[in-house]
Amino acid sequence: MKLSIPPSHGWGTLSLALPLCALLLPVASSAAPLTEPQVRAAVETWVRQVTAEARPDAVIARLDAQVVDKRTVGYIAHLKTEGFCLCGADDLLLPVYFYSPQGRFDPANPGLQTILFEIGARLEQALTQKGPVNSEMEKLAKARSADWQELLAGRCPVASAPKAAPTMMTLPLTSHWHQGHPYNQRCPAVASSPQNERTLVGCVALAMAQIMYYWKWPAQGQGISNVVVQYRARTDWDYWPLASASAPATVNSWDPNKLRWTNLSGGLLLMNGYWDDSIKNSAKDIAGSTTAYRLAIDNLIHRLPLHTNTHACDLSVPINWGLIGDAHADPADSGDEAVADFCWRAGAAASMGYAPTMTAGCVGNAATALRNNFFYAPEVVGVPPAGKNIDEMTLEIQWLRPIQMDGWNGGSGHDWVAYGYNMGTDPNRQFRINLGWGGSSDGWYSCDAMPFPDGQNYIKNIAPKDVVKFVGGFTFPGTGGPASPYTTLAQAIELAPDNATLIFKAGSVNPVAASGMRITRPLTLKGWNVAIRPQ
Repeated sequence: MKLSIPPSHGWGTLSLALPLCALLLPVASSAAPLTEPQVRAAVETWVRQVTAEARPDAVIARLDAQVVDKRTVGYIAHLKTEGFCLCGADDLLLPVYFYSPQGRFDPANPGLQTILFEIGARLEQALTQKGPVNSEMEKLAKARSADWQELLAGRCPVASAPKAAPTMMTLPLTSHWHQGHPYNQRCPAVASSPQNERTLVGCVALAMAQIMYYWKWPAQGQGISNVVVQYRARTDWDYWPLASASAPATVNSWDPNKLRWTNLSGGLLLMNGYWDDSIKNSAKDIAGSTTAYRLAIDNLIHRLPLHTNTHACDLSVPINWGLIGDAHADPADSGDEAVADFCWRAGAAASMGYAPTMTAGCVGNAATALRNNFFYAPEVVGVPPAGKNIDEMTLEIQWLRPIQMDGWNGGSGHDWVAYGYNMGTDPNRQFRINLGWGGSSDGWYSCDAMPFPDGQNYIKNIAPKDVVKFVGGFTFPGTGGPASPYTTLAQAIELAPDNATLIFKAGSVNPVAASGMRITRPLTLKGWNVAIRPQ
């Protein structure tokens, strides 16, 4: 389940519960916590010399410690002028897990919260590992510690040898969309909310929609999706007994339109307005929360009337790609209407769960919607965390196919789009990601080579059905689909439908007959650093 909003609790209250027994990780005795000056020095070297989009003059203006159970697990490094990094604080961790060359850190960004959670979760699972040590993991841990020492000395660590050229590339995924206005203006409204507020697009639907925008496909979908929206709400105050000793001091400042405490009748907790699970969890997690207070919230929530609305969405309405742009903002225009309509249909097809303050979904439903409702290849499939493979992810991008990825933060998660890679940090390869936050904090995510049990699914083989075909790389004749490319250009020219786009793997050399080759019907050939030459 993916939620489109960040966790409401602060980092200091984060609770981690991870399955550890199945992993073979470095023993805790090898851990070496790093001081703030050490992290500052190492990360500055990393940004200046190691990362994609390096900045030779980078300076960290401020470090904000991220603390879990009184232990500093990581830092937010705010770079001078612009940009930031999400960093580890122990030599069992990578120096940097995320680097945004531009923009500022936004604590409300659920994608960034997901990566921060990963940093803390990875350190906890490493520190609590009690089983035998896997030799490959031990090798990675020793190399990681050595990398920190190189960075502290102002030197660039030696990366693993790249497996295949090109060593770095980025696809032209140009959208900078987000989940709010105007993208959500066709999403279901919550009648009892202030001014009939619209629900959010949802991160799963937004990532899927941005990939479809990259392909500008299809002209229209197919089918009808019935979307059920449920929430609890009331327009008058209900109450539950709660003594003064059990009432948090901050309860009346949390949201006085929804929740209040009064000392009348020995103490009462009052509830009003619209509620969903996210709002409930936020209310429960305020400072000074007590068992009696949380129980009172549960009892009041249970008594709130349940509202259910069904919205029928016709997916066959044409998609006006000519009006949909890379970004949409006020003043409103016909492009805003077109992109809002498109995002709503993407979410409806993906069976998003719409609620007042969150919209939930899963990558499996997105893959199904792409295949069944939007005419994408039958090979479109989700890959679970156990099957995660950075070489396969890289191969997708080399075939000019963006990837839909997700991450998990223990109680919710976030989906994003990966559309570039950098082998220069191998074995911890970087991927260029669009976080679906209006472009304000997109950047490079470092894919830690150490196993990680939570989240991090992805969808592969996302390409239009039939109208896009792939050429080369197969030793036996394929169908031209993402999982079975045509063997040769000659086969592609013979079998591909008219007006198809033929895509070649980045960096590939594609032989043709010595006498040359003539194309006598409409086809488009695309590739990145591709050669087509006589044998």
